[in-house]
Amino acid sequence: MMKDFDQLRYKQISKITTEDVIRTLNRFAENHSQDAVSRCRTVWHQIFQTAQRKEIPVIDRTLAIKTPRSKVPAKPRSMSCTYEDVMATLENLETYGDGKRAFKRSQDLHDIILVMFYTGMRPQEALALAKSEINFDDELITVYQSVGSTHEKTRQLVTTKTDGSLRQIPIAKEIIPLLKELCDKAKKDLLFTDRDGKPYEIGDLDIVLINMRKARNLPRVTLYMCRHLFATDVYGMAQNKKAAQRLMGHKSESMTLYYLNDDSKEKYSLVQNRKLS
Repeated sequence: MMKDFDQLRYKQISKITTEDVIRTLNRFAENHSQDAVSRCRTVWHQIFQTAQRKEIPVIDRTLAIKTPRSKVPAKPRSMSCTYEDVMATLENLETYGDGKRAFKRSQDLHDIILVMFYTGMRPQEALALAKSEINFDDELITVYQSVGSTHEKTRQLVTTKTDGSLRQIPIAKEIIPLLKELCDKAKKDLLFTDRDGKPYEIGDLDIVLINMRKARNLPRVTLYMCRHLFATDVYGMAQNKKAAQRLMGHKSESMTLYYLNDDSKEKYSLVQNRKLS
């Protein structure tokens, strides 16, 4: 970060000026991504925080600086995957993980992906799936909570993302046995919990997928990609596009249309008769 500014390496932190900070950020932005530039600014912020903890009288120069835009265009990553990609990931998760904790995490991730694949739930909704949300008699999942963070704690159960996210999802017949097994095994209401009894962190599960993909040369599959695959399948076959939209929990374009159309039967048909990609 400071390779072009050797004089800064030995400069006292109390002598660092706002200009010094912005010059390093501007230079960094010339050939690094926007995410890397933001991390660079975070490093500066941590330096100033460390100085303050050491009781060095210094002003955090990053507070008055707007992060410069990177000149490197962002490379959007594709969110598309195939049925075969997901099946390969699931097959490998069944044998992945060194140690009891890692193996349990892989098994839970296997089941979470299956749930998402057949319901289209958001990752944070699937991680918060509870026995109380599942009605086997009516074959419905009522989504009303997700995993999120508050200003005090992380990995907490919070309300759904929007009012439209509060919805009912028909249960595909393929995952009824799995859901019943998970409900029987769950010691508490939540179906998926980490070793400390709290919901999983999405980032931790994504790391498992990344490491397994690299170790076993697998196609790229993420939790969100499973939701995208579901959306592609059901939206493409839906005659009433509103049914697919509500099934995904996306924000309605019009509350009037929401009340005019009763798409319960079509939502059920979409899940049960979905054509796999």
